[in-house]
Amino acid sequence: MSAATPVTVRPATETDLPALLALYGELNPDDAPWWPKPTAPWPVRRTASS
Repeated sequence: MSAATPVTVRPATETDLPALLALYGELNPDDAPWWPKPTAPWPVRRTASS
């Protein structure tokens, strides 16, 4: 038996989004892109006070 490879599990952060979207594209190349190229990582919610 060979030694197990260590694995690190952590919560995703805002900086992970581009790589995650690229991974989804690789895993499902026939799917249409579901996220347009963003100017921000995700839509900013506006409130009545902003």
